[in-house]
Amino acid sequence: GVDQKLRNRVGCLLEKLVFRELFEFRTMQSDPNFANYLYRPEDGKIVLLDFGSSVTFEKEFTERYARISRALIDDDHDAAVHYAEKIGYLDSGNSPEHIERVMNMIRMVCEPICHVGIYDFYHSDVFARARDAGFEMVFKGTGEFKAPPPSTAFLHRKLAGSFLLCARIKACVNVQELIEPHLP
Repeated sequence: GVDQKLRNRVGCLLEKLVFRELFEFRTMQSDPNFANYLYRPEDGKIVLLDFGSSVTFEKEFTERYARISRALIDDDHDAAVHYAEKIGYLDSGNSPEHIERVMNMIRMVCEPICHVGIYDFYHSDVFARARDAGFEMVFKGTGEFKAPPPSTAFLHRKLAGSFLLCARIKACVNVQELIEPHLP
């Protein structure tokens, strides 16, 4: 089998790449399936393949994600709600119950960045919990649910895909440490 240190190193590279794509390059290869990545053991680098599904983000878009990430890490509920509205996850007229459901979902899917220390992707059940919470919100919620803004679709796909890749390779990564340099 593959050494755990190597699994963690590759997971770290994958997560670091996601944050660089989002915050530095503002261009993302948004098809995160295993076939689109190559690990080169000779130099320890990740190579992205197939840029047919790439997307470029406006600076304002990535800044909002940086700010909501900072608010979530700092457990600043009011700032997180503010940026959830700015991104388009919430509307100012939403009920307190709906706001709390959406914010719980956001906190849940951002668990890897909010977790202090090493995050164990393989043993995490966050993907299943988020799926269940999403179904609950859509089918049993307040009726205020709306699909996330179209501009977020590619990013959500990449974030979910990178999570699943890290889980598949059984990586343990300090995700918060990797995102911190990109945050205000």
